[in-house]
Amino acid sequence: MFMYDISNDLQYFYDNYVRLGVKLRQQLAGYRDLNINRLKNGLDDLAKETERPHPHPYDSKNQGGYPMHTLNQG
Repeated sequence: MFMYDISNDLQYFYDNYVRLGVKLRQQLAGYRDLNINRLKNGLDDLAKETERPHPHPYDSKNQGGYPMHTLNQG
């Protein structure tokens, strides 16, 4: 009995329609960096406005599927 092997078709579908891909991951990283900069700039502006120190976060962590490279398209 012959069985058709569709593993290549399934892998293609998974890579192109389920997983996020390199370009979209880079776009998300750009948004992340932009928002971190906006936060720091906003804290600097607030410090000037209130004349009180508002320190920047000393560290940031990637969470969930992003650092694990398991992001899926929605």
